[in-house]
Amino acid sequence: MALVFEVCFFCGVGLTVALLLLGGLLNAFDVNGIDFDIDFCGLSMALPNPVIWLIFLTVFGGTGIIMNCIDIELWWGIQCLIAAILGGGIAWVVEHFVIRPLKAAQNTSIPENEELIGLPAIVTETIVQGGFGQITYYVNGNTYVAPAKEMNGKDLEKGTEVAICWVKEFIFYVVKLDEEGE
Repeated sequence: MALVFEVCFFCGVGLTVALLLLGGLLNAFDVNGIDFDIDFCGLSMALPNPVIWLIFLTVFGGTGIIMNCIDIELWWGIQCLIAAILGGGIAWVVEHFVIRPLKAAQNTSIPENEELIGLPAIVTETIVQGGFGQITYYVNGNTYVAPAKEMNGKDLEKGTEVAICWVKEFIFYVVKLDEEGE
């Protein structure tokens, strides 16, 4: 039974190292996350991320090796059960408290320029006549700061409410909100 635990542990560690080394290569080909779904008789079930399987495999094998090294005399079925419970528990903790929050944070990406047209913003650094300043705008609960220029070349004082008219070469062209209708 020790051989099974050793194979599981070293396969888990080896595949984890391979995933780390090949991670950059996979990202270059835009293979970011691999999620599996199974459809059976109209029921859909998502399988855990492969990283979770590697964590389970490594902890399962490592737990079995540790139990064999400290000479815990248990029936092999009980050893497998203890190792499976510990491996599953740690994999569950990593899934719920590390991977899911990271995926949620990854989904808050910067909006496209077209989505910003018409959004209100506030001048945070005075925009001088014919020159540049800075605005702050809010999208999906996130705050963004950007360089800005007034469309008609006018001065805009700090604290002025403006609307974003367009974005060109990372410069936000804005107009004072009460002038928007003109």
